[in-house]
Amino acid sequence: MVLPVFLVVGLGYGSIKLRILETDTIDGILKFSQTIAIPIFLFLSVIKINLLSVFDLSLLSSYYFGAITCFLIGLILSKVLFACGTDEAITIGFSILFSNSVLFGLPITEIVYGKESIGANLAIISIHAPLCYFIGIAAMEIFTRAKPYFLQTFISIFRSIFSNMISVSLLLGLLFNLANIQLFAPLLKTFELISVGAIPLALFGMGGVLVRYKLASHIGKVSLILVCSLLLHPLLTFMLAKFYFSLSIDAVRSAVITASMAPGIN
Repeated sequence: MVLPVFLVVGLGYGSIKLRILETDTIDGILKFSQTIAIPIFLFLSVIKINLLSVFDLSLLSSYYFGAITCFLIGLILSKVLFACGTDEAITIGFSILFSNSVLFGLPITEIVYGKESIGANLAIISIHAPLCYFIGIAAMEIFTRAKPYFLQTFISIFRSIFSNMISVSLLLGLLFNLANIQLFAPLLKTFELISVGAIPLALFGMGGVLVRYKLASHIGKVSLILVCSLLLHPLLTFMLAKFYFSLSIDAVRSAVITASMAPGIN
């Protein structure tokens, strides 16, 4: 059922590997998808959902407790096992923390369980970038400076969150939803046309950019990231969502699928 998602990634990878497309073309595809198409897709998705039905503190706690726990485990183990410096350890922890909740989590959930099932995914995604950026940047600013400057740290966090179009689109979607603002019909249709290709374009671009990464020399660190991202995080999320909070099966599925995603390309 989910094979098409990975086939699109494979096509992007193959197009660069076989030199059918140039790397500059992939850069353009990624730029368009990350700054225009995906934000529009998320904006439309958020304005259409019933916020009261999907925003659940138990759902968010299940996902983000696991994410933050894995961030700390990755940070500590990278220092213990690989003698990483603090800055590199935080980077590894952030790679674990920042999962690919949009490009993989949404299409996989939608393909397998239907479009109506992604409400819980969107609830998680709505605070994903702001919260993860806050944790990652705050840790980097505080623990890698000889003398932390908290005002500068706050400004850096704020700038990173609000210079990211995905974060901005989610916040605007929430605002329009809460205020019950209706989009001008031609504008809505325009956005819908652009959003149709958002996920496939982003997946294709992601496959193309993977050609650049040579991971063999960092196999230990990569393995740590993968174990925490693909195994430990979804396991913790499942245990909390299913056995502690007793969430509905739909919410559990969305939370676990989102937690099972590999690190985000950001």
